[in-house]
Amino acid sequence: MKVTAYRNINDFRLQSIWKEAAASSSNVSVFCTREWCVPWAETVGGSAEPFVLVAESDRGVEGIWPLCITREDGVRWVKFMGSDRVKGDHMDFVCDANRRDAVGRAFLEFIQQQRDTFDGLLLDGIACESRTRELLGGWARQNRYREVDREIQTLPFVQLPGTFDEYLSMLSHKRRSAVRRSRRKLAESGASIHLSWGKHDLYQVLGEFCRLHAKRWNAVGVKSNFANQPMRSFLTTFCTHAANEDWFRSYSLVVGGQTEGVLIAFHYKHHASFYQIGRDPESSVLNAGMMLMAASIEQAIAESMQRYDFLRGDESYKSRLAKSQSTQSTVMIGIRRPATTVIAKEQMSQRMKQIAHRVLGDERWEKLKVRMRRDPSTSATHAASTEGADA
Repeated sequence: MKVTAYRNINDFRLQSIWKEAAASSSNVSVFCTREWCVPWAETVGGSAEPFVLVAESDRGVEGIWPLCITREDGVRWVKFMGSDRVKGDHMDFVCDANRRDAVGRAFLEFIQQQRDTFDGLLLDGIACESRTRELLGGWARQNRYREVDREIQTLPFVQLPGTFDEYLSMLSHKRRSAVRRSRRKLAESGASIHLSWGKHDLYQVLGEFCRLHAKRWNAVGVKSNFANQPMRSFLTTFCTHAANEDWFRSYSLVVGGQTEGVLIAFHYKHHASFYQIGRDPESSVLNAGMMLMAASIEQAIAESMQRYDFLRGDESYKSRLAKSQSTQSTVMIGIRRPATTVIAKEQMSQRMKQIAHRVLGDERWEKLKVRMRRDPSTSATHAASTEGADA
C-alpha cells in the first residue's frame, strides 16, 4: 500500500478523494471531513502545516488520515487537523472499517519513515477502547517509543429508538416528568422552538447563537469561545458547508419575538451530534436548555438517526438525557527527546494526581478537579496540600 503526504490542503485531487473516502466510510465522524478541516486550517489553525496522509492500493484510495504538524514550546507535534481549539471528537482514520488494520499499519509505517521531521504524536479524540488505539499502542511499543493517554474524557450518548415517546420511556420517572412538564409549560406560555437547517437564515441564527453564548458565559465571568473573530469565522464557514450538505440543524427558542436560546447540532450519516448551545441565563422559560436539547433529540429520531452524541464532557444536563457513555483520550507518543520530555512530565503529573486522589478521597478530589479546571496553573500536589490544610 502506497502512502502520500499532501502538504496543500486545497490540492485539487485531495479535495475529491477526501470527499469520496468520507462518503464510503461507515465509521467516520463529521469532525474528520474536509468540510470541517479546511475551515479550521484557514481560520484558527494558525501556523499548523497540513500533513494529510492518503493510502492507496490496486483497489484505489484506501483511506485518509487528516493530520497537521504544529510547533508548541519547541516541540513538533503531529496532530489531527481540526482538533485544536474547536475540539473535534471521534477522531480516526477515514477508511472502511474492514480495512482499518491494513490502512492503519500503512499510515504508521509511513510515520516511521518520516520520523525525523517531527518529535511526536499528540492525537486528540481517540476512542480509548478502539482498534485504532490498539494499533497506535502496538506501534509505539514495537519501536520503544514512550506513550501515555492524557485527558480521558467522557462522551455521553443515546442509541435512539423509533419514537420520541420510546426515548422518554428510557429516562427516569423524574426526568421524564420534568421534560413533559416543561414542554407543556413552554406551549402554554406562547414560546416556541424553531428548527432551521437551510442557508436562508443561517447568518442570523449564528449571530444570535454567538450573542447568547457570550451572555451565558459572561454571567459567570468566563469569556465565550466564540468571542474572537477567527472562531466566529470558523463556525460560519463550516456551518455554511454543513448547510449545503444538509448536515446543519439549529433550534431557536423564541419568547415574545425575542430569541432566548440557540442550539446547534449536526446530522452526519446516521449520527446526530450536539455541538454547542447559547442561552439567555435570564430566560423566563423553565429548563430552557433541556427544552432545546429535547427538541434536537426529537428531530434526530424523526429523521431516523441511530445515535445522538452529546460529545465530550460529563456535565449533569447531559447525563440526565443520555443513557450510555464512551471514553476518548489524547494519545501522546514521543519519538524524539523534546516530545519524550513532555510525556515524562505528563506521566509524573498523572502519578501526583493519583496520590492526591488517594489522600483526599472521592468527594474532595472532585472539588479539586473543578478547581484545577478553572485554574490550569494549579498543580495537583500544590492544590492537594492546600486542600489538606483547609481540611
